Amino acid sequence: MKISQSLFLAYLDCPNHCKELISQREGNNTKPNKTRVILNDERLFYNLTRDFILSQFDGSYIEWDLSAENDTVRVSSNCIIKTSESISILIDYRPITHIKKDWIAKLFFQMKMWEHYFNKKINSVYAITIEKEFESGKKFGILRFQSLNKKIEKESPFLESKYNDFLNFIQNPKYSDPKNDDETCQSPKSCHHRNVCFPIALDTEVFSLRDSQHFAMSLYRRGLGKWENIPMRELSSKQEIQILAHRENRLKLNLPKLLEYSNIWTNESKETISFLDFETVNPCFPMFERTKPFDHIPILFSLHIYDGNALTHHLSQLHWLDKDPRLDVLTELKSLLPKNGPIFAFQSLFEEGVLKSSSEAYPDFWEDWLLWKERMLDMATPFRQMWVYHPRQNGSFSLKEILPALVPEKSYNGLEIKNGAIANRMFLQACESNDPHSKEKTAKDIQEYCSLDTLSLFLIYKFINAQILSQNSL
Repeated sequence: MKISQSLFLAYLDCPNHCKELISQREGNNTKPNKTRVILNDERLFYNLTRDFILSQFDGSYIEWDLSAENDTVRVSSNCIIKTSESISILIDYRPITHIKKDWIAKLFFQMKMWEHYFNKKINSVYAITIEKEFESGKKFGILRFQSLNKKIEKESPFLESKYNDFLNFIQNPKYSDPKNDDETCQSPKSCHHRNVCFPIALDTEVFSLRDSQHFAMSLYRRGLGKWENIPMRELSSKQEIQILAHRENRLKLNLPKLLEYSNIWTNESKETISFLDFETVNPCFPMFERTKPFDHIPILFSLHIYDGNALTHHLSQLHWLDKDPRLDVLTELKSLLPKNGPIFAFQSLFEEGVLKSSSEAYPDFWEDWLLWKERMLDMATPFRQMWVYHPRQNGSFSLKEILPALVPEKSYNGLEIKNGAIANRMFLQACESNDPHSKEKTAKDIQEYCSLDTLSLFLIYKFINAQILSQNSL
């Protein structure tokens, strides 16, 4: 089996993941890679990056998108620059803002391969990323060019040890126990190899315990994987609520805390309640004035309004980015939002951020934003604080899990779009498409997804309202 970057990164993530990839390749049963569409803003980044490298290393020997393999290894890199007979520089680039550990591991591996197997001594390593605080006016101002030598040097002892383990593992997959441990397993709950890593399937309930990655792993190792076996004395107050909900198999609702947060749950004053959700795009290259890289630009909002009797729904125009949509979005929202009453959103800091940044770009709406901000309530707060918890949530605090847990007849199953990140990318692809049918389908999918988000907020509100009224009637 040839050593490759993908296998090394898989080994760092989970030895069983690496083992699965090896098995697939040996059986010639590898899954075809999905073709990832390069968006225009990403293409701009790659082209500008090449221009920047050429401007900085004019006269040097530059190799682009190079790859090499022999009977033992396979390696590829974005760019290697030979500045003299004895000095070579490895440059990698991604349209992101931060350097993550997997990137350091990837470059460490590339250095090892080029030097050990192909006689390319790498003297320095650089990364080119996006400068988040970019201000227009400078051709290369959006690019951040930084040395990774110190980061790689810092991580080298750990990566060197893992690399040696990896080589032994490649030569003999039974070299070491492939089970994850507290240090290497990133998320037992979402592990793709639970039957191998955690073979006692019924004893892994503990991995749904909130705020407990390493603690849950230690309980599992002690044979305390079921809700009934987890010792209460070792739990936080929020974990205690969760455990009791599962042991008793019933909803837990903290009425005093809910009413302390807001009396809107009983709505004795008959206020009009709004439920708001934005869909946005956040391209790496600023598309409009007064935007920075990865700023969220609203393209659509859904608004459900409940007056205590009737529920009405408003879906804004979908904006195809032929111009800055923020002014139109703010204008339409202002015309539709009731003048008074709370505004619910889920993880409301996101909606608040969109409203704030849009109002900063269009200051005529600044006073409106300040008034809206005072009315915002976060539907996620009761669940994050464990004032409301149902065992069917199975430890999740995602709207997609909360909805069917409290309202079983409703769910996100069947939707083409599963989350905001997918909506973002699908919409940007549709904007660049010349296929009207594709654009129409994408528009329908995004509108359906956004509409369900605010309907979910209303249904969850009504569920909590009914529970509180039921308790008060006892």
